[in-house]
Amino acid sequence: MTITRADIAKQAGVSVATVSYVLNGRPGISQKTTRRVEMVARELEYRPRLGIRGLRKTKRLTIAFAFNFSSRRMVHDISCHELFFHVSFAAHMQDCTLITHPSLSGARPVREIMSELKVRDVDGVLLGSNLTEGDLESLSETKMPTILLGRRHTFNHVGCVLGDDKAGCTRVTRLLLGLGHRDIVFVGLNKRETSQCRLDGFLAAMNDADIDVPPERIISCPYEI
Repeated sequence: MTITRADIAKQAGVSVATVSYVLNGRPGISQKTTRRVEMVARELEYRPRLGIRGLRKTKRLTIAFAFNFSSRRMVHDISCHELFFHVSFAAHMQDCTLITHPSLSGARPVREIMSELKVRDVDGVLLGSNLTEGDLESLSETKMPTILLGRRHTFNHVGCVLGDDKAGCTRVTRLLLGLGHRDIVFVGLNKRETSQCRLDGFLAAMNDADIDVPPERIISCPYEI
């Protein structure tokens, strides 16, 4: 039986229009509702009718999700869970095959990862952001369609998707302040752009609350979540 958007709407308890907004990636739907619609779509194994949308391809595209951090972090870091869920859902909705390329023991050179993926004949790569200067140099040479997640770069042929780290850290800090906490410590690798943006957000929230942040409350060191 063919699963339709009406089936998803009925099981998710929302309108067909809401389902269409979510599946088409349009804004205006709450995160809670979006997540529920996506979960139901996966449970029902919904697939879009690509032929009607004029998107039928001569072959099914294969996308690699290459996260160049250890699989141990994938298990323990909730942000990795969320990232993997949405990447896999988006691939499913576009009728693409998704393969993962984790590093089981830790970070690996991007050049090595891209070389292995080239042999596997993938059509594009989503690449994690724990990159060294050598990794960035390797990206400057790649001819494979690549999207870098959470890291800026200067290469015209490589795309990137960025989160708003400053706004996110501002919201988290305000949440802690709202719970009555005042003696808050910021921990991060401050040489990284993402950590610096988060630090800016932390300081902005503390400043808005008229709370001084002494230097010893800003700690620069490696960390694991």
